[in-house]
Order: sequence, then structure tokens, then C-alpha cells
Amino acid sequence: MIEREIEVFRAGRSSRGITAKDLAEVADFDCETNPIGICFGHPKNDDPAAGTIAGFRAEGDTLFAKIKTLTEKAVEGIKNSEWLNRSMAFFHPTDEANPTPGKWAPRHLGLLGASAPGIPGMAPLKQALAFDAEGGLITTEAPADALIFGGEPTPVHFVFDSKEKLIMADEKTAEQIAAETAELAAARQKLADERTAFEATVKTTFEAANKNLIAGLVTAGKVLPAEVEELTLVFNALDREELTFGAGDKATKSTATAALAGFLDKAISKRVPVGPRTSPATQFNAADEDMDAGDITAAATALMKERPSLSFDAAVEAVEKRRAAA
Repeated sequence: MIEREIEVFRAGRSSRGITAKDLAEVADFDCETNPIGICFGHPKNDDPAAGTIAGFRAEGDTLFAKIKTLTEKAVEGIKNSEWLNRSMAFFHPTDEANPTPGKWAPRHLGLLGASAPGIPGMAPLKQALAFDAEGGLITTEAPADALIFGGEPTPVHFVFDSKEKLIMADEKTAEQIAAETAELAAARQKLADERTAFEATVKTTFEAANKNLIAGLVTAGKVLPAEVEELTLVFNALDREELTFGAGDKATKSTATAALAGFLDKAISKRVPVGPRTSPATQFNAADEDMDAGDITAAATALMKERPSLSFDAAVEAVEKRRAAA
């Protein structure tokens, strides 16, 4: 028969990682020194032979095989659609039987019956080899028009390991699929857990910073203790992202809570005295052994929550009067 060329493999999406560069090396394979056969199916011993390949040609991510001979049985089987598709088998670069160690090497081209083709969507063999109306092979040097097809194929190729075991690279067992699914689910859960932990850390840091800002306002006498709880809710509800205030050389960056705290510090006058208390009206009753300064402060704070209009000094005075009258 006249030597003809058909597409046999595409790189790019294979789990075995065969690349366009690898196919270029396969195209340089010496088929005269190491004959490459065409087989029925994918026999582990590469026989019985259904024909031979004269060489290969790579074009980008596509590998073409130059068909040199086909047995009469192979021709009749292809013509009668007994052999519908084809699939390349390769030697792995580390396979002991590989004639070109360190590189992918062609092993044989398998003729497939009802099995899925090596590349789904590739033209059937009968169409790719181009039979004429009488059932004979067309004697043309050009590839058949059927080699041009659209769509994005999903490469499936076959390899043999060093123990002569056939491996379908993109076909996985139910156990392998289940294991990979579980592994993926575990990885996703780990990522979700890490994200949750990170968010919790950011939230805790943000709220701690807000607590310090509000404590500073209380210490400065700008915010009453009775107002801390509500102000904390407001601060914690604000955006955590850093904001830009101003423009050009005067632009500054700050969080909304820090900016608000600064504004309140400037806008609000001192509302309660700070530091040592010298006024007799606000002196703690040192003779009252049943209630120390901390207890009085706590009682005053509670009273301010009941009567928000009270200043801290007025609340302390009211607490002391109650204690004196008791």
C-alpha cells in the first residue's frame, strides 16, 4: 500500500503529562532500527502484528503516524468497521524496556473495536484511511480530509509499566476515584477551616483594638462607662478594611474605628473629672470599710446605666448617699 499518514495522539490534557515537546522527540524515533507495529487491541507483547509504522511526525501537540503496511485481515476489519478506532501505546521514560531511556517512546498503535478511541472525536479508521467506493484504499500521499475535525478532544492514551501491565492513563477504578474525591474533600475542608480560623483571628484582633480605643475615650473623660457597651457594638459593626483619608501628599490611611475614635476625642469636651478627686462632694467615704473604691465605681457604673443622664461624679455621690443612709 502507499504510505499514508493519520493522526494518532494529542498532548496537553493527559494525566501522564506527555507534552508537545515530548511528541517532537517521539517524531525523531528511529522506526527502522526499532520497528513499531500496529496491533489488534493493546497486547502486552505487541503481537500479533496488523501492520507497521514507517515513522512519525509531530505538529504542535498532535502526533501523526505514517502507516507503512497493513495486513489483509486488518484492512478487511477496518473496511467492515470491525476495527473502528486507534490508540497509541508508549514506553514510559523510566521503563526498563524503553529503547530511548529518559524519553517517551512509541510502543505500538492499537486497533480498537468497540473500545473508546485514544482521542474521543477522532475520525474512525475507515474514514481516516480513506477507502474508495470499491472498498480499496485510496492511493494518495495526502492525509485524508477526515483528519481535520473540530471540538476539543480529551486525550486517553495507553502505557505499559515495567511489569508489562497495561495501564489506561485517564481511566481510573472506582476505588481510585473515591480516594481522589475524599482527598479533594479533605483539602477543601482544610482550606475552609484555615479560612475560618483566620477570620476568627482577624475579628478578635479588630475587637481588641476597638476595646482599647474606647477605653482611651473613657480615660480621657469623653465617654461615660455607661456608654461603653453601645459604643462597642457600633465600633465592631464598622468595616475592618483600611481606608484612605485625604488626597495627595496629605493622604493618610486608617480604619473606620480609629478615625471615629479620633473624631470623638476632638469633638467631645471632657464630661467627667479625671485623676485624683479633691471635691468633698466626690470624695469616697474612706471610713466606710464595707465598700472600697472599686465597689463604689461598680455601683456608680450600674446606676449610670439605669439613669444615663447622670455624670460619673453624680453617680458616685448618689451611691455614697445611699450607703450613708443605709
